[in-house]
Amino acid sequence: MGGAAASSQFSITVSVDSYRTAFVNSVVSFISSHNFDGVILDWSGMTASDNAHFIALLDKFDEKLANTPYTLAVTVPASLNTAAYNVPKIAQYVDFMNVIAHDYAGPWSKQVGHASLLSHALSTMEAYHKAGAPRSKLVMSVPAFARTWRLANPAKQDIGDEALGGGEKGPYTQVEGLLSYNELCVLMRAHVSQFSLVRDPAEHAVYAVYLRDSGHAEWLSFEDSKSLAFKADNVTRSGYAGLSVYSISNEDVHGVCGQKNPLLHAINAHYWRGAVTEGPTPPNHFTPGPTEAPVTFPPKVFHCTKQGKFRDPVYCFKYYDCEKGEFGGFESTVFYCERHQAWDEHAQKCVDAKTVPGC
Repeated sequence: MGGAAASSQFSITVSVDSYRTAFVNSVVSFISSHNFDGVILDWSGMTASDNAHFIALLDKFDEKLANTPYTLAVTVPASLNTAAYNVPKIAQYVDFMNVIAHDYAGPWSKQVGHASLLSHALSTMEAYHKAGAPRSKLVMSVPAFARTWRLANPAKQDIGDEALGGGEKGPYTQVEGLLSYNELCVLMRAHVSQFSLVRDPAEHAVYAVYLRDSGHAEWLSFEDSKSLAFKADNVTRSGYAGLSVYSISNEDVHGVCGQKNPLLHAINAHYWRGAVTEGPTPPNHFTPGPTEAPVTFPPKVFHCTKQGKFRDPVYCFKYYDCEKGEFGGFESTVFYCERHQAWDEHAQKCVDAKTVPGC
């Protein structure tokens, strides 16, 4: 209950004991009538003045839910405000704390960047742990949507490069600068040759550049099966309770691009407890569109067109490992040679830069 668009009444509701009682009774009656498993309270914008009242609300929930199978949880923001959140007290009352560990970058900034790096997320999780929450009660939220930007210059595609604003709206979400995973996978498969994917080798984080027919380019930060498998393994090996997906409605629930719910499967199969045996992969129901006209990426910008390892057109010490991606095209992982070395495409290794023509 709650969220950014529905939290305005929380402060009033929790401020009076009779209001708290009425609210708790109503919630418990509702979840029992409709066979829900419990309730997650997502109070967006809670301030220090609300802290004591919020704890009183949790205490009342705890009393009402005692000796019942129902779950009580809270959602907390990526930016921990210890004045507003009495973390040790909250942790005493709840079964888990759902930590919004994403949106570290977005189109509100005029620079492109990874929106949900694992290192940033783990720092957030550790901050809550140090503030008093057991790791076993901390769940890390991951996005099933992409943050998108329109690049100021299609030839400037690196992290930190300038953007003009958010990317175009998706057909269902209708929000500038955001695409659900199911919108994104369809777009990528329909326009394979217009996408260039790059994966960070250390964090497995991926971003894409989409060269639209109009000539402008969009930069997209998102999660896929590989990045979420890596997160699931790392988070659970660190002792945290698991991952939550924000939100399931953004998943490929119908398997339009391949397997149904690929993100959820990747997460569940890569928890530390061992791989989960999945059923057979559903048939690919995606129907490709008409053959596209050749797409020309800006000069001096690398774009994978086949499998292999290739040197950057500008920086000799930088090279790309291109392999087939899950959306039908190619994706590249970026690597760097040591100082004074260059990538030799014939020898397929880093060598003295002086021995490579043009370097």
